[in-house]
Amino acid sequence: MNSMKQTEPIQKAGIPRSLLARSKAGHDKGQLYVIVGADADRYYGADGKSKTVARPKSKNKKHMQPIHFSWEELLPDLRSTGLRDEDVKYVLKQYQKADGNHFK
Repeated sequence: MNSMKQTEPIQKAGIPRSLLARSKAGHDKGQLYVIVGADADRYYGADGKSKTVARPKSKNKKHMQPIHFSWEELLPDLRSTGLRDEDVKYVLKQYQKADGNHFK
C-alpha cells in the first residue's frame, strides 16, 4: 500500500516545471533536488538516487531555496517519456557543471 500523500501536479501548483531547489536545513542541507511536486506548504524533490521520482523527498517550502534553471531543453523527449530518475541525475549534473558548484 502506498502511504505517500497525493501531490498536486507541479504545473497546477504554479511552480515552473524546470525548478531546482537546494535544501537549506536538515541533515540534507546543501543537497540539490529537481522539484517533482508540491502542495500548500511542501515541495517534493528527487535526486535520482536515494530520492527517486516515484518516492521524492518531502520538505517544507521554507527549508528549500528555489533555483530557476531552465533544463527542459536538455531533455527534448521529456513529454513522451515522462521524468525518469536518469533524467533527474542528468539535469543535476548539468546544473553543477554550468554553475561550477559541486555538492553531494
